[in-house]
Amino acid sequence: MLPGMSVEERSQQGKEEFFIDLCVRGAQELRERLQISEPSFQHVHISAHTRGRDVFVYGTLDLIERVGVFLIQQLEIFSDKGKQLDTTDLDRRLTRNVLHSILIPQELWRRNLTEALVFAINFGRQATNAEPYYCHYLNLSQLKSVKATQADLHAYYGIQSRELDSQISDLRETILGWERKIDLSHCWYLELNRSKDSISSKPRKFKDLLNEALMRAEIQERHVLGLSYFGGFGSVSENIHFGVGRLQPRLDFRIVQTGTSHLGLLALYLLLRCCRLLRFRPTDGYLALAQKWMTNNDVARDLYNRAVRSAFTKGDIVLAQDLPAMVEQVTTSQFGYKGFRVKYLRELPVHANDTDWFPGKWLRRIWKQDQFLDRFMAEFDAKGQPRPSKAVARECLLRSFLHQWDTGGIREFLTGSSNPEESAEIREPGEFEGTRSEILDHNKE
Repeated sequence: MLPGMSVEERSQQGKEEFFIDLCVRGAQELRERLQISEPSFQHVHISAHTRGRDVFVYGTLDLIERVGVFLIQQLEIFSDKGKQLDTTDLDRRLTRNVLHSILIPQELWRRNLTEALVFAINFGRQATNAEPYYCHYLNLSQLKSVKATQADLHAYYGIQSRELDSQISDLRETILGWERKIDLSHCWYLELNRSKDSISSKPRKFKDLLNEALMRAEIQERHVLGLSYFGGFGSVSENIHFGVGRLQPRLDFRIVQTGTSHLGLLALYLLLRCCRLLRFRPTDGYLALAQKWMTNNDVARDLYNRAVRSAFTKGDIVLAQDLPAMVEQVTTSQFGYKGFRVKYLRELPVHANDTDWFPGKWLRRIWKQDQFLDRFMAEFDAKGQPRPSKAVARECLLRSFLHQWDTGGIREFLTGSSNPEESAEIREPGEFEGTRSEILDHNKE
């Protein structure tokens, strides 16, 4: 931070710089509250620690600081973004691979931060946010690591280490000691076997841990976690592995900068989760500013609502895969996410299914049935004419829209819309005359 500059002033200098300060200085603010030192964290064996929560948070803050260092390394790259070349095949290929060389470590850090946030959320349960559970988990993790090393020696060198055997024996004894102080049914990180023995039980799959965290997460946290397994963690895992046949996204500096913001937000929410684990409410410094930002920021909440709580209702006309369709059914999952079954009104998609299910973020509203119907009915009131039944009005409005779609005048306008929540109005209220006359003729019959 620049000399003489307050935390509030520094936060206005640029989001990349603020995220860096948050990862380094914010982490240090919280680290000062821990009753553990660097030498004890580095050199004391995990089985000797009795403050498991401090060890867990200390290691989590290490991860956040590493992300801060990575963001510092990116600043110089962003400062040169204007020098990007795109004139020859060589320029385009080199630019693409330079951007991928940035994106891949971004994805690695995103994966690490996602894992840490999931564990922090799950540890935050009232039952398990206690020292014995942290110590139990940390010793189990160490046991898994030592056993994997021993297995490697046996498989690849044909040997077995007595030292590692002794470590395994000591860790087993320590774990059984902690088991006497906890309720194994609360150990969300284990798949308990029939004997209810944590040592022989397998760690739970990360997908299951993520699902549990999503159920308990704040709205902002859900959004940075990716809303679903493949939407967040799974796609990251796929991107960092070697693969030639996969479709590669088109990259530019904006995508890389978006990834930087995602890392910063993950670090911010992880810091605040660590505060909650320690039952600490920051009143000043970077942590207090982060808390204030999370409380007052509506952007993540709005993005979340658009993605999973879209306000489409039965009867709404939408675009699905750029084809006109009507919402027939709405369902809500255990995570609170809405799904919509639509029926195509004209052309069918490639696989010729006349109905299909979509999340709201894959649909674009053309018009909301109730609002459009009210405006249409108001035309009859303004003319002093009797209102038709809603069923007749809906039928005629739908027929009018489909006529406009078939003539092609509105097709390009609608399929070019980019806002999934924006209602692409077909007509102004005064332009309903043809459809209104059609209904009056229908009433005379």
